[in-house]
Amino acid sequence: MIQRSPAEISYLSTLLASGQRPDSRKSSTFRPVTIQTSVLPAAFGSSRVSGPAGEIIVGIKAQVAPVGEYLVSVEVDGHKDDDPLPLLVNETLQRHIRACLPPKTLQITTKSAWVVYIDVYITSFDSHPLELASLAAVLALRDTRLPQTIIEDDEYTIYDDWESATLIPGIENLGALSIANCYQSLIFFDASAEEELVSDFRIAVGVNGQGSIILTQSLQSRRALRAPNISKVLENAREIACEIGHVAKVGGGEGTGLWAN
Repeated sequence: MIQRSPAEISYLSTLLASGQRPDSRKSSTFRPVTIQTSVLPAAFGSSRVSGPAGEIIVGIKAQVAPVGEYLVSVEVDGHKDDDPLPLLVNETLQRHIRACLPPKTLQITTKSAWVVYIDVYITSFDSHPLELASLAAVLALRDTRLPQTIIEDDEYTIYDDWESATLIPGIENLGALSIANCYQSLIFFDASAEEELVSDFRIAVGVNGQGSIILTQSLQSRRALRAPNISKVLENAREIACEIGHVAKVGGGEGTGLWAN
């Protein structure tokens, strides 16, 4: 964890209280990222997102089982699997994906369905990796193709032709997550590690493909927010999550208001 002296903490607090950020970014401007998809040849879908905020690689695989499901697995470099950080990222991503993409849509026949495995590898991170992990997961799921199945008398045959593989059913309903950070009256996004040190409230907000909030997850709370303030935070976070989802849909950050040049 990043360490700062009391004098540095005081300076950061004063800066944020005045509405400014240490790197002069606007409140809704993200640090630059590089986005790639189809980076793992053996996977059904994959992505890599990297930049000053960290690097995350996501690989997707699928197999047939009696009941459809989305199963997320998160590995964070330098952390055990049962550490709080990977557990929180795992649980939040899984809740969000399931809310957007009901597993029942993975059904092939009455006795068989796809199980989609979402493996998230967080190789480095500067600040909380959930937001970047969400972007990487959405990119990989949108990149995923499932083999076509031929159904006859409630039995299936997998069509061994990758050219005929199809998108995940209902993938257009998949949105993204954002993290709203607050210090006094300032609401800002893509907080750096030093900004996180002085933030007094942080919340993750997930939306579906239609832009509706379907998930909230408190990440930090040093003070309580009144109802009008929390409403403003949630609406700002919803708008940013929609923009992140759009970036994932078009496959890049260029030309949006989120990413710094």
